Amino acid sequence: MRKILALAVLAALCWSTTADAAPPQYQTNIPGVIAPGEVVMVCDANSQNCQPASAAAPLPVLSAGGVPSGSADSGNPVKVGGVYNTTSPTLADGQRGNLQLSASGSLLSTLSNTVGIPINTTSNGGDNSTNNVTALGVRGFGLFYNGTTWDRVRGDATGGAWVQGGVASGAADAGNPVKVGGVYTLGGVTLTDGQRGNLQLSPNGSLVVAVGRGFTGADGFSNGSLANVSQSGSTGSTLLAGAGFLFNGASWDRSRGDATGGIWTQGAIASGATDTGNPVKVGGRYNAALPTLADGQRGDLQLTSAGTVLVTLATSSGGTGLTDNGAADGKNGTLQGLIANARNFLWNGATWDRTKKPNAVARLVSAAASTNATLVKASAGDVFHITSQSVVATARWLKLYNKGAAPTVGTDVPVMTFYLPANAQFDVAFDTPVYFSAGIAFAITAAGADADATAIAAGDIVGLNVVYQ
Repeated sequence: MRKILALAVLAALCWSTTADAAPPQYQTNIPGVIAPGEVVMVCDANSQNCQPASAAAPLPVLSAGGVPSGSADSGNPVKVGGVYNTTSPTLADGQRGNLQLSASGSLLSTLSNTVGIPINTTSNGGDNSTNNVTALGVRGFGLFYNGTTWDRVRGDATGGAWVQGGVASGAADAGNPVKVGGVYTLGGVTLTDGQRGNLQLSPNGSLVVAVGRGFTGADGFSNGSLANVSQSGSTGSTLLAGAGFLFNGASWDRSRGDATGGIWTQGAIASGATDTGNPVKVGGRYNAALPTLADGQRGDLQLTSAGTVLVTLATSSGGTGLTDNGAADGKNGTLQGLIANARNFLWNGATWDRTKKPNAVARLVSAAASTNATLVKASAGDVFHITSQSVVATARWLKLYNKGAAPTVGTDVPVMTFYLPANAQFDVAFDTPVYFSAGIAFAITAAGADADATAIAAGDIVGLNVVYQ
């Protein structure tokens, strides 16, 4: 049954509002129930079977805005809600539907192009994203169109967006320049430390650049003299004319030099003062024939043809250069004698000798029935190792002589005497070789006294080896 609104104020159902008039009563479609006239009734199409509006008999309402379309807006807005569905509905053509909400109550919407085709959401997070009307980039990234596709804007957290020209370095110029401007400020501006400022222009639009003013050609003009040169170029606003200046901590001084040597340079720390600051790299000059400087003359550092620095070592007094004592034996120990070889040397008591290794052995396979006086080396040498075997029941004695000929046993005095135990092996190795300045010789006797010349029996000592150099 179609229901319509029946109000007590309807003309067909009006009653008198005078004080003595009784309010009308209406028969409801509920048997035995009479409704008073001051209620909102819901009736059928024939205004019959009326009953009060309730949840069981809801009041149908037709609503419209209070302002026609195209008219000036006025009045208060009407709040509009929707419904949350875990599964979104599918409406057929012409159907009415509820506005759809998310679980948090926000309005769900579908974007479409001008012909009603839904716009799909894509990340578009990479380069070369296509340019069409059915793909929406949902990221908040900056994109540039390269003429065919969209590319991401490059940058970093420190420098912000990167900017580059549209033509590669070294390529032919093309395209339009980017104009950079500034501002003309009458009277100029005064910036404080750390402030950002506009480029300053002159009244005719040229860029104002700070150069020196008031330069008289002398040293010691103040740091404040480096002010803006007036555009008029009047006397008193003299340009620096490209002259080089150095700041000495209080004022500016001219750079020194000449047409031949160019600019002169010197260290910032005086000789003998405590060192500070950073080093300056220094070069030199290669001369096939070394120069000869006179007292007080300045000279170039001398280099080898390979670029290494030539150095002359001198004594502590600085007057006498050390000479190269070379790699031979018998060099003296004076300060002027420098051994320039990277080898070990040993002091023999008078001179320095090269450290040597043994390269010869004097052998006595079996002793003769004599003192066995033997010359090992007729010139200076070193003894490194001696070994032998005694095969006799009594001790024998080995004597070494500093002599360039066979010794006269009993007369010549040995420099070393060794006890050879009976029926035992004898073996001695010197950590530092023993030096013999005149020569190396040996003998074997039956007693140990220097003057003893008692011969031994044949075969008493066998396998005697004297290792030397």
